Amino acid sequence: MEDDQQISGEQEHRSESVGLLKRWAFLLLSALVMLFFSEKMYWYVQGYAIVEILILYSFGAYLVFWSIEYFKVDDFWSLFLSAMLYALLIEGIFTALIIAAGLAGPILTFYYFGWHSLLSVVFGWYFLRKWLIEESTMKLLVSSILTGAFWGLWSLGYWLPEIINSPEMQEDPFDPGKWSLERYSGVVLTFGLMLVLAHWLLGKDGFWAFSFRPSKLENLVMFGLIGAMFLLQLVLWNLLAIPFMIMLGLVFYSLRKHKQGIEFHESDSAENGTIAGEEFQTLFGQLAGDIRFKHAFILIVVPIFSIIVYGLALAIDPPEFMIRGLYWTIVSVQTILGGILGIMAIWKNIRRGRIPSSKNQ
Repeated sequence: MEDDQQISGEQEHRSESVGLLKRWAFLLLSALVMLFFSEKMYWYVQGYAIVEILILYSFGAYLVFWSIEYFKVDDFWSLFLSAMLYALLIEGIFTALIIAAGLAGPILTFYYFGWHSLLSVVFGWYFLRKWLIEESTMKLLVSSILTGAFWGLWSLGYWLPEIINSPEMQEDPFDPGKWSLERYSGVVLTFGLMLVLAHWLLGKDGFWAFSFRPSKLENLVMFGLIGAMFLLQLVLWNLLAIPFMIMLGLVFYSLRKHKQGIEFHESDSAENGTIAGEEFQTLFGQLAGDIRFKHAFILIVVPIFSIIVYGLALAIDPPEFMIRGLYWTIVSVQTILGGILGIMAIWKNIRRGRIPSSKNQ
């Protein structure tokens, strides 16, 4: 009897260990996808730096996935809220750029919603994954061409003297300015292949998570470190942090209202004898599926078109005013898009959480 209990305990421990390894493999592969769009597309001038960046973005991916599971995220608008948490964590708590901006923080936040939230989480992690499991070759090809062209155009901003001479660019590992096509191609292709492999592996058995339920210890460590960093920023920036805290609270409130709406419809379905509540799936369940390498490899078009655009720019050598105009056009469009989508996500999810007054009586 004691032997049976010992064997059962060992099997349970082994199962927990396997679950931990799978969960963190899923987390780190997803973090690689997100940091590709958040970091490597943003500034190729980092070169091949990756380890410290992966550690940083694993916290961002962890927060996204925890919120998807806890708040029952199941569609575009609720995912955008989770993606907003990702942007607020990276640029508000870790870099403190949003907090340091004070009253201008919300405008800066809209810009990060347009990059980190929309491009990295919603497009890079969600839509690419969705099209890969659906084997939507044309969507993958067209989006890869456009993304690659965008990457190449955005990279030209690091030719501008005001960016080259900015204090941020004087730190390691940054090396702004015109790169040779060979040097640019090496970095871009390396991380393009990383994107291909990360998405492909996420489509293999054992790597995709159908849910994200970390242990209490994992939550304690991850959220403890995030909380400690947040408290440090509050001490350093004091009242300047108020606009950021309002924005963060509003996103969490909207996610809570989304969850309330889901739970209300589940309970209402149960009361009416339907099975709608049993059919509910978060995005983890919706995005489950195999990915063939031939479809994942379409994503190599992203770095290829980036190289083509960058090479053409080297050959044409456009004037600074043209590059500057392009740079600020991209920044403005992303800020407007991030602001519109962020406001709509908050509004739609708060509305979804409204419970009819007859149900409250």
